[in-house]
Amino acid sequence: MIQMGQTNTLEIEEFVDEGAYLGDGDQQVLLPKSKVPKGSKLGDRLRVFIYRDSDDYPVATTDEPFAEVGDFACLAVVDIADHGAFVDWGLEKDLFIPFKEQSKRLHFDDQQVFYVRIHKATERVIGSSCLNRYFEYDISGYQLNQEVKLLVYGFNEQGAHVVVDNRYRGMIYHNEVYKEVLVGDAMTGWVSGIREDNRLDISLQRQGHAGTLDAKEVILNALNESDGFLPLHDKSDPKAIVKRLGMSKKVFKKAIGVLYRAKVIKISSLGIQKLVGE
Repeated sequence: MIQMGQTNTLEIEEFVDEGAYLGDGDQQVLLPKSKVPKGSKLGDRLRVFIYRDSDDYPVATTDEPFAEVGDFACLAVVDIADHGAFVDWGLEKDLFIPFKEQSKRLHFDDQQVFYVRIHKATERVIGSSCLNRYFEYDISGYQLNQEVKLLVYGFNEQGAHVVVDNRYRGMIYHNEVYKEVLVGDAMTGWVSGIREDNRLDISLQRQGHAGTLDAKEVILNALNESDGFLPLHDKSDPKAIVKRLGMSKKVFKKAIGVLYRAKVIKISSLGIQKLVGE
């Protein structure tokens, strides 16, 4: 069955003046002539995205959207209409965001995270900024320190809200943010807490021994790039450590302690120096 709002692999079943009809044996959809790859022939299988055109007919395209149905993505508002807003999602026809699917009224040039879904009554692909309606809530499969993919979608007094693995809600607390973070940023994180309210607490650094090993590598790379010396030590301002290395002072102190005991560096009141031959 051809899936609306998704990438489908379909076979060229017929050429017509308007383009080519692609099918899966049961259904067909038109791929406009401008989108048919040169040299295509009957029987070729093409990866195409399916959506509804301006006349509300199902249509295929070889263009790739920024997001498909079921995805969260940061998109820019490009137009405001009587019944909602339109955002650029990488296709010729912009993605519609109805007013009732806006968590707050959108304005031209806003950049925000949206969830892409099918409007059941019309079978059109639409977007929504009311993200809490579309998160999944069974986080029982997660473990502490598990690596996850993140998308930042907002902020409050506690920290940054993130979409976790394109499905769940998460929070990075302010004291875990060691670099500038903006809405739409995609990054890797690690689960630091599994909450009873079905949310995940997230760290931008691995915890425990693994995190110390990561920090050691960052410090050694920074030393190699700075002729073996960094003007940072265990008494340095935490902000200076974050700015130069992107890690907390606590993690930094643990890592340089390990490097010092292994006789890889020496520590002085001026900073840390990589020992010759290490």
